[in-house]
Amino acid sequence: MAAYNFSLTQGESFQANLNLKDSAGAYINLTGAYYPSGQIRFSFGSTGVIHNFIPAIDPSYISGLMIITLSAADTALFPVGFLKYDVELTSGTTVTKVLNGKIIVSPEITR
Repeated sequence: MAAYNFSLTQGESFQANLNLKDSAGAYINLTGAYYPSGQIRFSFGSTGVIHNFIPAIDPSYISGLMIITLSAADTALFPVGFLKYDVELTSGTTVTKVLNGKIIVSPEITR
């Protein structure tokens, strides 16, 4: 599983384009019935979900490109501070965690 940390400001649109690679450094071929999903929480062990999101998979599939997009309306509701997230791919009954990390949320000034 890869780790990627990012920062954002409340009320801003956010997009991260991430190329998923295997342990040998090759792009993961996302051809097939893969369904990505992700959650943002206060911590890895917390029970409350701050936000659910569904990353997009690049239509070429073989590039391993996954795109995480959060709207300004979504990020406006995020609490200031450090949050945790992860992303998993589901194919049939197999679930694979592919990405996790921290999100640093700064307060919005201009509203």
